[in-house]
Amino acid sequence: VLITVSIPILLFGYVTVYRMLRDRDGRTFSVAALLSIVGWATLSFLAIIIDGFLTPLLAQNYANAAQSDKALTGAIFDYNFLLSLTFLGPAFLGYTIGISLLGASLFKTKTHHKWFGTAGIVVGLAGLLGYVAGIFGPYWVLSLAFTPYITIVAVWVIILGILQFRATPTAK
Repeated sequence: VLITVSIPILLFGYVTVYRMLRDRDGRTFSVAALLSIVGWATLSFLAIIIDGFLTPLLAQNYANAAQSDKALTGAIFDYNFLLSLTFLGPAFLGYTIGISLLGASLFKTKTHHKWFGTAGIVVGLAGLLGYVAGIFGPYWVLSLAFTPYITIVAVWVIILGILQFRATPTAK
C-alpha cells in the first residue's frame, strides 16, 4: 500500500522539479527525465495491479483448488509473478535513466550545487549498472542491491525536496 501511495506523490514532486528546471532553461535533459519517470510510474502501477492485487486472489484459488487442479493454478500463479516482473524491469530501467537525466539537468542549470547534480548522475548510473548486472548475472545480485539502492535514491530525493523548499523562487 505504501508503494502504491508513494508513486503519485513522487510523480508530482518530479513534475515540480521539471517545472523549476524548465523555468531556468534546463529543458535539455529534464523532458527526457520526466518522460522516463512517467514511464516508471505507469509500468510500476501496472506491476502493482498485477502482483499486488491479483496475487492474493490467485494464492487463495491455489489453496482452495482440488489436488488435480493444483498444477494449473500454480502455473497461473507463477505466470502472474513473471508478468509483473516484465513490467517492473523496464520500470526500474526508466527510473534509473530518469534519475541520471534529472541529475544532469540539475548539473547543467546549476540550480543547486554541482555535486548534487553529479550525485544524481552517479546514483542513476549505479542503478543502471545494477540492472544490467541483474540481467546478465545471477538474479541475487539485483535482489541484494535493490534495497540499499532504493534507500540511496530516497535520500537523494529527500535532499532534492529540501533544497527545492529552501530555494528562492525565480522571478518571471
